Amino acid sequence: MLKVYRGRRYSPEEPTAFLNRQFGSVRDVYSWALALATTTDQTPGNGVTRVQLDKRLNALKQELPWLGEAAAQPLQDALVHLDKAVIRCFREKG
Repeated sequence: MLKVYRGRRYSPEEPTAFLNRQFGSVRDVYSWALALATTTDQTPGNGVTRVQLDKRLNALKQELPWLGEAAAQPLQDALVHLDKAVIRCFREKG
C-alpha cells in the first residue's frame, strides 16, 4: 500500500528573491522595448530592429544599475520574443 503525504513546501527566500528580481527585470525590458517599438514608425524598413534594441539595452543597463544585476540572456530573450510578436502582428495576411 502506498502512503500519500500532503503538505506545502516553500522555497528559501534568497532564490525566490533572485527569481522575483529576474522576472521583474525581464518584464521591465519587454515593456520598455514595446513602448519604443510602438512609438517608432512601423512602415517596412523604418521600425526598430532587434539589433538596435540590443544596443539600446546596453545603454539602458548603464542608466539603470539594478538592471545590470539581472542575467543578460533572459533580457535578450525578451527582445527576441517581442521582435517575433511585432513581426507576427504587422505581417500582411494573405
